[in-house]
Amino acid sequence: MLQEQPVSAVKVKELCERAGINRTTFYLHYGSPGDVLKDIEKDFSSETEEYLTSISPSLNDVMYIQAYLDFVEKNADVYRILLIEPQDREFQRQFLQEMIRIIQREYAPTVPEEIQAETYAFILHGNMAIIRNWMDSNFQKDKASIAQLMYDLSDNALIALENYS
Repeated sequence: MLQEQPVSAVKVKELCERAGINRTTFYLHYGSPGDVLKDIEKDFSSETEEYLTSISPSLNDVMYIQAYLDFVEKNADVYRILLIEPQDREFQRQFLQEMIRIIQREYAPTVPEEIQAETYAFILHGNMAIIRNWMDSNFQKDKASIAQLMYDLSDNALIALENYS
């Protein structure tokens, strides 16, 4: 439903009909369709964190990105609703902030402190755009080439910083 209309337009009656539950059951668990979206966001955040920590640290960077792309593809509908075409910009902001923290842990020593925010935003938003294009093409390009592209562009951005003064 959230692919068809914003959560603010979702009616409890229609949601219950599609889910095959009665309204009483819905109201036992939620106060509004917005509460359902919050639950989806919470579950998605937990699943993403769980998945990312389960990826073997022995994988090289490209294979790690490819493993993340596996997760994106398996969760494409939710990923699109929450991050590509978000209805809740606050969730998107928080999710991206968490991703920036992960990038900072990995690359903080190589990025000058005064341009870290801009650098991480550039890398993260650039990679999100690549993922969006990949999703919009219905995953036409193989994950390995997308992962390599994301790595190369991000790595070259970091290499360019060696000349930054």
